[in-house]
Amino acid sequence: MAICSLNKNLKKDDGCGYVLQSVTKVYLANASGAKFAEQADEDGHISVSGVTLGTGATWFEIEPAKNTASFTDVLNVTDSGNKYRTHTLSFSVTGIYSEDMEKAVDGLSLGSYIAVAQFASGDAVLLGSPSAGLEATVVTNTGSASAGEASGISVEMSADLTNSAYAIPKDEIDAFLGKGE
Repeated sequence: MAICSLNKNLKKDDGCGYVLQSVTKVYLANASGAKFAEQADEDGHISVSGVTLGTGATWFEIEPAKNTASFTDVLNVTDSGNKYRTHTLSFSVTGIYSEDMEKAVDGLSLGSYIAVAQFASGDAVLLGSPSAGLEATVVTNTGSASAGEASGISVEMSADLTNSAYAIPKDEIDAFLGKGE
């Protein structure tokens, strides 16, 4: 359970510098069999320092079409006062519809995933969990009559969770994804 109080000042001057929050890469891994390495700081705040994937699973890198990828982490409150969070990830991939794209549409439509959304700054967030993986709510395959319009697939996936999205600092992303091991 997360600590239910604010434990740090949140001031404008703490965020000095450029903010590059556009999502430029997405990494997906099957949620089934994955385990989070969680740790608590002195205030009791839980963070995730790594992920162990299920047998045979790997992270798949997706380079979304420019300005199409985004995520949200939204608090929902029911009429009875219960609270939960919804993580949503959206992105589009352009390209020629081939057998590989057909397999991707089926995989994205039917799978359950944990996701890393990486920003232009290099920092990232972890969405979904092993017990509540992101699942597709919409997967659209589009073709266009005009060469100037995008063709490809658009994906939106979400999951209801009890935690906020976990932050992954840019200097930890490669280790987090198991690159260079």
